[in-house]
Amino acid sequence: MRTLVEAILNSQEAAPAWRIDNLEEQLAAAQQVIDQLATLEGQPRSRTERVPDPATFNSTCENLEGFIAQLRIKPFSNPSYFPMSALQMGYAFNRVEGRAQAQILPLVQNGAFQLNDSDDIIRILEAAFGDPDPAATACTKLHGLKQGKKEFTTYFAEFQMLVSILSWDEHAKLDALKEEVLMEIRRQLLGRTQGLSFDQFVGLCQQLDSEIRALQLHEGRHNTHQNHGNQNQSHNSTPSTTPTTSQSATAPGPMDLSASRKKLSEQERAAQLREGHCLYCKGLGYMATQCPNKSRNLFSAVAAQVSDSESTVSSGASTNHHHTEHHQHAHGCCGGSPPSGNA
Repeated sequence: MRTLVEAILNSQEAAPAWRIDNLEEQLAAAQQVIDQLATLEGQPRSRTERVPDPATFNSTCENLEGFIAQLRIKPFSNPSYFPMSALQMGYAFNRVEGRAQAQILPLVQNGAFQLNDSDDIIRILEAAFGDPDPAATACTKLHGLKQGKKEFTTYFAEFQMLVSILSWDEHAKLDALKEEVLMEIRRQLLGRTQGLSFDQFVGLCQQLDSEIRALQLHEGRHNTHQNHGNQNQSHNSTPSTTPTTSQSATAPGPMDLSASRKKLSEQERAAQLREGHCLYCKGLGYMATQCPNKSRNLFSAVAAQVSDSESTVSSGASTNHHHTEHHQHAHGCCGGSPPSGNA
């Protein structure tokens, strides 16, 4: 290649110095590429675990930081796929779209990037879509961050991400963490945090959180087992039926089967019909329409009502007869003919 360039230069009379320098720079860059390819040629390519591609980035500010981290990890983890910066820039350009791609597109001319490396693409994205005040944003999110029902490890991961942006020292991080952990953990920490470093405090919180959740799980299983036992005991107990008396209170009334009957579910109704049980009294050999207990119960109830009616009528007639005799006796004594004075 050098011979070809020299031939080109020799064929041109009095070539300008700037053109010669430009050709020499291009020659050096081309030679560098040739040397890199020569080192790879003839060598078996090492098989490395392929790192997944990051999700395509458009213009969401919340996703930019994670996207940039994945974009840098990809070439670093799979260097055999990206031996040159041009390949790295091409990969980064293909992982953006929409407004983000529009920021880089003017710097691509004739298929070549007018940039040095993929870090230039990252700086363009940060300038266009990055947070102008990440410390203030992290501080606001940290004030709203609570452990709540989350496990301590999940909460602490979010806490660490935010305080890393703020660059707090150990004392500031320790004070902030004490205020936002679970209340049950804070109760267990009383009198146990004196002289602890931040890492020791975090380890103690993780231990207490695990113990509290294990205790809650055990109590939940115990309560579930106890409730299940109570339901079985209630289901197996036989309801007692107390004979009811008629309204006249003179003789025991018929057994009220309807008082102990409950509405059957569709499954229970189908099971009783399949086994030949009466749907009224659960007896065998007859249906509810021919249930003898149902007829007997109805007849006894009607008889009790007739007996109560007759008793009420008899009691009323006796009372009226007593009132009539009393009236006649009063009329005979007071309203009869007076004795004759001329007798």
